[in-house]
Amino acid sequence: YDVTTEVKVPEGLTAEDLARPVIQVADFETGTPAYEIYTFNRQVITVPLDDESGSDTGVNRIAKQEIEREIRSVARGHVDVELTGQDNAVVYVEEGDIASVIGKGGGRISDIEDRLGIDIDVRTHEENSGAGATAANGAGGGVEAKPAGEVVQPEITARHVVIRMDDHVGETVEVRADDEYLFTATVGSGGDIQISRGSAIAEELEDAIDRKQQITVVPA
Repeated sequence: YDVTTEVKVPEGLTAEDLARPVIQVADFETGTPAYEIYTFNRQVITVPLDDESGSDTGVNRIAKQEIEREIRSVARGHVDVELTGQDNAVVYVEEGDIASVIGKGGGRISDIEDRLGIDIDVRTHEENSGAGATAANGAGGGVEAKPAGEVVQPEITARHVVIRMDDHVGETVEVRADDEYLFTATVGSGGDIQISRGSAIAEELEDAIDRKQQITVVPA
C-alpha cells in the first residue's frame, strides 16, 4: 500500500467545514484508494472505500452510528436511524422523546445537524413503515435477544478507560453496553482501546459499567 496524508473532506461527507487531516491508503500498484483514516468526534475512524456490498457499510455505517449516539444522548427510549441520502437521515424515536430531541425552537436538533453535517428528520416509531415487520418478527418467538460479540472488562485508570483487545490490533470495532451501541474505535498497536476520562464517550462507558451492563466488542 501507498500512504499519503492531506487535509480534505472525508469520502462520503459533503460539508466543507468537516475537512480534516485524512490518511489515505491506496493500492501500491494501481493507485486506487482503499481506505481513509481520520478522527471524527474524538474517534479514529477507518473507512473502506472499495466496499460495494450495500448502503450499511463504510461511511454510511459510521454516519448511522454517530447519529444514533447523538440522539441517544438526549432520548430516553429506543432510537432507529435510516439514511435517506448522502447527507440526509430520518431518526425514529418514542413519541415522548420528540420534544427533547428537537429542542426549543428546533435548537437541539440543529446543533446535532451542524456537528454531523447531516440533515435529520425526526419522526415517531409509528411513522416507520418497517417497524411493524420488526415487531411481528420479534413477537411470540420466545427467544430473548442476547448481547453479541466478545465480552470485555474495561479497566478504569486515573486518566483513561482501557479495553484490552490483544488479538485485534489495528481492527475497527464497535463497543456496546447490553448490545446498545456506544462508540466505534480502532484497536491501538498496544492491543487496547484507550478513552480519555472526562470525554463524553468515557462518561457513557463508565455509566454503563456503574449500571452493571455487559460491555461487548464486535467488528465494525
